[in-house]
Amino acid sequence: MLTQIKDLRDTLNQLLDQLEKGTKEEMNNVLGDLDGSLQRDIESCTHMHDQLKALMDKIQDSGEDNEPNSHIGHRNCIEKIREANYLLHGMLHKPEMKVSFQADTLAREVLSQLKTLRTIQKVQSVQSILRAIQIDKHNIKHKTDKSDCGIAELPNEEILLVDITNSKVKTLNRKYKMTTHIDLPQNPHDICHISGKGLAVSVNSPDNRHEVYFLVVKASKIKMNRKFSVDHYCYSIRHHQGKLYVASATALYLYTTSGQLEKKIYEDPSSGCTVKRFALAGDGRKIYIAASDHHKLITIDNKGNILSTLQDQDIKSPVGVYVNEDGHVFVCSYRSCTVIQVDQEGRKKLATLVREEDGMNYPQAVCYGTRMRRLIVGGEQDDVLVAHLQ
Repeated sequence: MLTQIKDLRDTLNQLLDQLEKGTKEEMNNVLGDLDGSLQRDIESCTHMHDQLKALMDKIQDSGEDNEPNSHIGHRNCIEKIREANYLLHGMLHKPEMKVSFQADTLAREVLSQLKTLRTIQKVQSVQSILRAIQIDKHNIKHKTDKSDCGIAELPNEEILLVDITNSKVKTLNRKYKMTTHIDLPQNPHDICHISGKGLAVSVNSPDNRHEVYFLVVKASKIKMNRKFSVDHYCYSIRHHQGKLYVASATALYLYTTSGQLEKKIYEDPSSGCTVKRFALAGDGRKIYIAASDHHKLITIDNKGNILSTLQDQDIKSPVGVYVNEDGHVFVCSYRSCTVIQVDQEGRKKLATLVREEDGMNYPQAVCYGTRMRRLIVGGEQDDVLVAHLQ
């Protein structure tokens, strides 16, 4: 009997050791995410400091007698200081993040079934509601361009736009001026950042070919590295932890980056456009789907279970969803010509940030520039709208 008691104790100790190990790994992942965000802010500040120092050195080197160069340098400094203020303002108004630990109250009863001690996650102390304090327009038309339906941001703050009408991917600098583009042989529909300067683009061709292109931005040029084909339409595309999520208009699929199908996550065949656009929460646990034909935002978990649905007068034919680093959820709708903020549960509209009277014409894509706290919206027009938020 004592041997049995000892064996049971040893078994419980092993289970507790496994739980402790798993909990620490999850904690390190959460802390790593927070540290990564802090490091990006530090890098942004360092980069801005270096730019300001370079401008000051250039002004000093030009000498007091070179008045035109001094005037230009002074003007550039004023512009750079304005950018620095926007950067600092964004950092100061980021929501407070906390790391919490919640022990499982059923641990004694189901200890042998647990893999971790249940809940460790990043949480915001309060869900902040944003508002647009300024909305600008930036013309990005290139010859016969008409509309943009996908937007992504690189770590260096370059913006990538997908132009389905003209089969182009365009790069914008921080002032939203087009610096380069690549012509694709097929119609691109969406774009997402993978790592570094690597991107994935979903494409559909008139001859019924459906592919994912992998692009890289180097030395002010966009090049295609490789591609893989799938047997369904490719519309919205997102990357998370080495996997690609691809929407087909009525279903959501999970692929490896080499093109191997892992599973179908969710499907709604009730209409022709029910799962065309979507966005992933930062931890990958929630997926927000713009069910365009049903005029709804549907939130599911990463196993395909529906968690919530949202209908609102500002959600008419939703065609774009974006979740930023702080967990804010943005939805743009084609027919209502709006961009709204939604709570993280996908149950309630928090604010309408952009409307038709702001100059929005049938929005099709939305993205959030994290470092400068700017909402970037593309639609059926020659310019993108940039909303400064706080």
